[in-house]
Amino acid sequence: MTAPISPDAPLAAEDLRGSLRSRARRALGSRARIAALLAKCSLALLAAGTLSGGAGAQGAGPVVLHEFIPPNAGEDISFSATTLDGDLPAAIQTPSGIATAPDPQKPPSTEHVYSGATTDDSPGSTYEPDRDTRRPNVEHYDDPFSPSTVPFKRLRAYDTIDESYTLRVQNQSLEAIPVGGSVGAGDEPFYGDISVDLIPGQPVRIPTVGPGARVLRLHVNPESQVELLRDGADNWFARGLSRSRVRLIVQIAVPRATFGSDFPDVEWSRLARHIRFTGFGHQRDAFSRVAQAIGISQAQRPKEVLTKMVEYFRSFESSDDPPKGNGDIYLDLALTRKGVCRHRSFAFLVTALYIGLPARMVVNEAHAWVEVLDGELWHRIDLGGAAANLETNTDPNRPRYVPPPDPFAWPPTAEPGQDLGDRSRSQNPDLTSDPNNPTPPDPSSLPQMTPPPTPTAPPSAPPPEVSGDPTVVEVAPVGGEVRRGFPFHLRGEVKAGGAPCSHVRVDVVLFSGAVKQGAAVGSLSTDEQGRFDGAVVIPRDFGLGEYRLVLETPGDSRCRAPYNPRVLRTLGFFAGILVLMSVLRHVPAIGGLFHGFLGFWLTAILATFVAERLSRRWGERRRAANLARSLGHVESPHNQGKLGTLLLTAGNASKALPCLENAAKGEPEVAEWRYRLGLALLALKRPDDAIVAFEETIQLNPEHAYGDVQLALARANLALNRAKPALAAAETFERNHGPTPESAYHRGLALKC
Repeated sequence: MTAPISPDAPLAAEDLRGSLRSRARRALGSRARIAALLAKCSLALLAAGTLSGGAGAQGAGPVVLHEFIPPNAGEDISFSATTLDGDLPAAIQTPSGIATAPDPQKPPSTEHVYSGATTDDSPGSTYEPDRDTRRPNVEHYDDPFSPSTVPFKRLRAYDTIDESYTLRVQNQSLEAIPVGGSVGAGDEPFYGDISVDLIPGQPVRIPTVGPGARVLRLHVNPESQVELLRDGADNWFARGLSRSRVRLIVQIAVPRATFGSDFPDVEWSRLARHIRFTGFGHQRDAFSRVAQAIGISQAQRPKEVLTKMVEYFRSFESSDDPPKGNGDIYLDLALTRKGVCRHRSFAFLVTALYIGLPARMVVNEAHAWVEVLDGELWHRIDLGGAAANLETNTDPNRPRYVPPPDPFAWPPTAEPGQDLGDRSRSQNPDLTSDPNNPTPPDPSSLPQMTPPPTPTAPPSAPPPEVSGDPTVVEVAPVGGEVRRGFPFHLRGEVKAGGAPCSHVRVDVVLFSGAVKQGAAVGSLSTDEQGRFDGAVVIPRDFGLGEYRLVLETPGDSRCRAPYNPRVLRTLGFFAGILVLMSVLRHVPAIGGLFHGFLGFWLTAILATFVAERLSRRWGERRRAANLARSLGHVESPHNQGKLGTLLLTAGNASKALPCLENAAKGEPEVAEWRYRLGLALLALKRPDDAIVAFEETIQLNPEHAYGDVQLALARANLALNRAKPALAAAETFERNHGPTPESAYHRGLALKC
């Protein structure tokens, strides 16, 4: 721990603790830097510096009265901190790591400004295909987003072609982009930091993260009236009333499935409603030749056609010899399979429009790819052909965006855009030093990992039934430094009988001498292949010392839990009480209290139950008290929610209720507070009010608490003898997560009513 003194002036440990306590009481913004070391299955929270045992600094150098403590993104998330102006959250937790908000007080950039100075920046922008199929060596790239999406900044999108194969936007009319809302279930949050030269009354093109993105927050510096707009191809523009250079700081939410998910098995008729392209005679003849070469037609399902098209256009290769021979640039590119990213995307778009797939081609200064609509969701599909290298201005403090697994197979020579982004980071050593987003372990360190799904294996197929073999949780070694208030990444898989356990919860628990019962610090969830990859945050109220890291899962109907810590704890109490009673029964004044065989065992069982319950309650109340002391300004809605949650867990629903009511009122977009409020109301015999809270939670996130909100709703309805809604809630849970003993119990009670 770094003390607020010079290196030559040691401070007694007691003085240091008092200094930190008084400093923590003065301001929540104070931060103590406490390092944590995690090795194999042991976690040690150690001081980052060294404390001297001396009582003072006799003859030492001058005392440093103030110490700079750097911002702590983990604390910002824990306390729902905002930027100084209150417009933006100071940090956001994403699946790729913690992203911190750009400084809203910084002036606009002078290095890269979106100005609208060319026709390519206007809503009437067009794109002309070319025959230069050589692979670019170095591309220059401006990266305005955090997490960093290099090289997939969405700058120009085109959704139709004219008679000369020029790409255009079919609907160039602009509509306003609303600002507001919250991150929904399945969304990914991003920050954007964009400098723009505004032109009075004219739209200036700006980048976005992906199709279907929403603007949650907008900050303009210097203050100016700015309107965000989008056209029919989801290109974004900024329009102001006066000529000025401004910085647009935005918080954006976009569906994660857009960046990697399986294309559903939809009908051609459903897709036809989204295409207004009629085509041209000579192009239709050219398309017929290309479709024959690929082996596609509308006699096949759209999903099969798309899979074949992705496989075909990813097989293109760069070439120093321009394609020719047909007098038609589309035919020359498509039949010779020559080209880099922009050629592949152009030929894909033409083919998709003529066969009936709604599609777009997206380009920026470094890369190009396509988007395909399934009737509801646009899917980003990278066809490869990226440049060899990239020069970018990426801030080293931004986490690297980690997309979902690609549902399509990659050939060896495809040159994906994601690889280009990874190379740009590896070539810049500054981009690997982010403490909030440490480099994940080498995949080879994970034993027997299941490979990603191939296009021939439908992920929607139900996972194989698992036998009664115990569930095994495997975790990759975690290296690097972990700190209190910061996330640390865990990666591994869950298997039972050699088969993956998909969509099960993995709880992260820390044990130590002071926390013998274990303290849960977070939970992760497995994917279709039984893999988990995410981060949990070490709470700020954890004391110094050595901790043992345990990952456990409650399992599901297919994968049963390897063990139950509560059962093991109860058995430990039982064994200890048996030993104690065996000694006490020989004491004349005491042994008569449990005389006889039956009395002995009944007393042992009762004493075990009481001891286990008291121990659990004591541990939970101690955690609640510690957190209440560490929160300081507990009147904020977020801290009220955390305190209410711990009071509820400790069994004190009456004290938890006002805290959770304040949290739900102050942060109405947070599903957790409404869910906990419903649990508190249910514990206080107020099922009517609990049902309202649970239904509001489901509106915010139908799968909150891994679907347990549905079971809670079933319990509340059963308390009112409402069989039909209770049965519907239990069946909803089983439909999404499979049957469990608890869901079967609630379903049985509902059928009995």
